[in-house]
Amino acid sequence: MISPWITVERGYRQGDPISPYLFLICSEILAHIIREDKDIKGYPIGEMQVKISQFADDTSLFLDGSEKAFEKCISVLLKFSKTSGLKMNLDKTKCMWFGCPRPPENIAFGNMNFEWNPKSFTVLGAEFTTDLKDITKVNLTKKKKDNIERELQQWSKRKLTPFGKVTVIRTLMLAKIVHLLMALPDPDPATIIKLQTIFYKFLWDGKPDKVKREVAVQKLEDGGLNMPDVKQFITSLKISWFRRFYHSKAAWKHF
Repeated sequence: MISPWITVERGYRQGDPISPYLFLICSEILAHIIREDKDIKGYPIGEMQVKISQFADDTSLFLDGSEKAFEKCISVLLKFSKTSGLKMNLDKTKCMWFGCPRPPENIAFGNMNFEWNPKSFTVLGAEFTTDLKDITKVNLTKKKKDNIERELQQWSKRKLTPFGKVTVIRTLMLAKIVHLLMALPDPDPATIIKLQTIFYKFLWDGKPDKVKREVAVQKLEDGGLNMPDVKQFITSLKISWFRRFYHSKAAWKHF
């Protein structure tokens, strides 16, 4: 029996295919306002200015460092939230000066609980620090590797074939760090060897290798196990940026 029409007064069900499109329309309105506001000065790159970068529900703002631009930008965000319902989490908002070993102590909107000059902040699952030379080490810490080892221990309790274990490594374990390996500088050789050791320990149940690793990494049709070579995997991720650079029109390309 068909029920009466249900009036949707606020919000949509989670997973409703129309919801992401409605969100993108609303977020694009905000981006347009910020891009067109002449009082909001962006970060200069050559002859262009970068003000805003958006990915899904994450929005990053890049300003010229002037108090006027910052205050106008925050005012726009607060005004936008009144009409859209999309609000800033003020307690989690962090403001950082780029390229300043000794950032200025002055702050804007002192009545709001912004965190100024944090030692680190997280964007899209990657933790950024003021000292970029350690950024890969910070993100591929012992905690991340321990997390992979812990999950592999759970999977090792199942009666999986070597082919099944390779599938777990490729589709689940590497997926946890693929965004870091793609976007950050390569980890040091010791970290790569450690990851490779963890994977082979899981593959052979902690026992000595039953197949030479040079053979295990070969394709199935060539007699291998299609086991990933971590070093080559990282290299292939980096090479994929050439394709993105050639086709992309995003602001990062101008760097």
